[in-house]
This record gives sequence, structure tokens and C-alpha cells, in this order.
Amino acid sequence: MCAALALLAADSGLRVLVLRGESESAFIGGADIGEMAGLDSASARVFIRRLAGQCEAVANFPVPVIARLRGWCLGSGLEVALALARDLRVSDHSAVFDLPKVKVKVGSPSVFHAALLPRLIGESRAGWMLLSGENIDAARAKAWGLVHECCEPQQLDAVVAARAAAPPR
Repeated sequence: MCAALALLAADSGLRVLVLRGESESAFIGGADIGEMAGLDSASARVFIRRLAGQCEAVANFPVPVIARLRGWCLGSGLEVALALARDLRVSDHSAVFDLPKVKVKVGSPSVFHAALLPRLIGESRAGWMLLSGENIDAARAKAWGLVHECCEPQQLDAVVAARAAAPPR
């Protein structure tokens, strides 16, 4: 992902970037919990550095980035969406946000969660999300400020296209 973002960042004609999931069932389903359970301290550091690099590449992208959020947005997928704190997160009503590591006690929420989540949704809500491990549906994500806009599933592509076509400010 970092290499692809670096190539796209070098394109002087690019006005906006839309990040979307490969399928309609998830934006990013997160890391493989089974794989994470097998990490030792050295491999965990490599994993965290890679994820941090992806989030930094998204956060520092030179043009506006729109996250097209449909279906599951879990763990590291939520981190990538959070890295877009200065840009746009648009979901449809099927979107579900979660931090599954909290429930299965594999690892802990990352620095990105700890730093960005409270700024977006407030300390109390972030604490609840980080400690409860409960899903956040799209309506609650919109009400809390985790997403900027939420629409019907059949409207998602049109809404994202309209935001992408809006003149830069």
C-alpha cells in the first residue's frame, strides 16, 4: 500500500484519492488475529511499523483522500480510516466499526487509536470504544463524528463521486 501511495503521490495531475475496500463487504477487515497472536516482540515491532507507515502515508498524502466505507472497518482498517482525520470519511448504512483486538485480548489498540480517536469522537466515547470492544454502527459513527457522511448503500458511489468532484478549497 505504501508503494502504491508513493506512486500516486508523484502524479501531479491527481486532484483527489478515493480509498475503498477490494470487496463490498469491507473497507479493511483488519489484521489476521491468528497471525497477530503468533507475533513475538521483534515481529510485533515490524508489524506495528508497517501499519504506522501505511497510516502515515495516508495521513500525509498530498491531495484530499476520501475513505469510501462500506461493510466492516475493523482494527487496522479503522486505523487507516482514522489516519484520514483531516480528510473525508463517507460510509453507507452497512458500515460497522470495531476494535476486535480489545475483545480477543490480542495486542492492544495502537498509538493511532489512542491519539486520533479521542480527537474525532471525544475522550469519553473513545474510552468506551477502546474498552468495550463493541461494534459501532454507521448511524452511531456519524452521530459521534467518526464519519462525515452516511447514506443508503445504493447512493454511496454517487456521494463519494460528488465529494471527489467538488472544487478544492
